[in-house]
Amino acid sequence: MAADRSALHRLRRTSGYAQAGWRTCALILLPLLATGCASDEGAARYHGKESAHVRSVDSSQLVGLESAQVTGLLGAADFRRDDGPAEILQYRSPTCVLDLYLYRDDDGSGEYRVKYIEARDRSLAQQAPQTCVTSVMRSRSGQISG
Repeated sequence: MAADRSALHRLRRTSGYAQAGWRTCALILLPLLATGCASDEGAARYHGKESAHVRSVDSSQLVGLESAQVTGLLGAADFRRDDGPAEILQYRSPTCVLDLYLYRDDDGSGEYRVKYIEARDRSLAQQAPQTCVTSVMRSRSGQISG
């Protein structure tokens, strides 16, 4: 009988610790889950990497943007050329080449803005700009090092 009481006492004591351990663990993990560290994007930021998900940018959104805004969306251009009244930014992916033609604003501010977009595949055949923008963004997301 004494052995049964001793075993019961040990069981109660250890199960109390186990419950307290789960509570402590939950108190530690809940704030992390609430801040987004458990999401793909939060975990990627936590580990010092950009999200594996590629942001979606519609090619029509690029028209009217200044050079710095384009760089903010697509990163640094692979090739940049000042050609008289125009500035040309070129982005390359394994499957296509995207050219953005920027001209000075008509309002006299002197800022260059995207006025025209041209895309072609690697065989120089014309391609839909949206397809190439998506390809450029995917290729650049793979280049991010951690």
